[in-house]
Amino acid sequence: MADETEDGASSRRWPPPGIPPTRELFEEELARTTARSQELLGLSTEAATRIATDWGYQVRIAREDDAWFILTTDLSPRRINLVVEHGLVTEAGAG
Repeated sequence: MADETEDGASSRRWPPPGIPPTRELFEEELARTTARSQELLGLSTEAATRIATDWGYQVRIAREDDAWFILTTDLSPRRINLVVEHGLVTEAGAG
């Protein structure tokens, strides 16, 4: 697997080049993304998006205040979904 950079950003791509995606690899990556997403709690939408993007993740807003957004139902281990209230991330998770 690829190493992490000094700031903890993952240089991994999904699926890893030359490695067939297995359920085990998928679940490991999903768990890493879930854990990493929790570091975004309490940040502004802009800061959280910038940081997660710098880490190599796709970001999408699932809800902002009372506005819910339509999301695709596919599950990506390299995407973080954010819930934002009053400009701050209140929930974050892999997806």
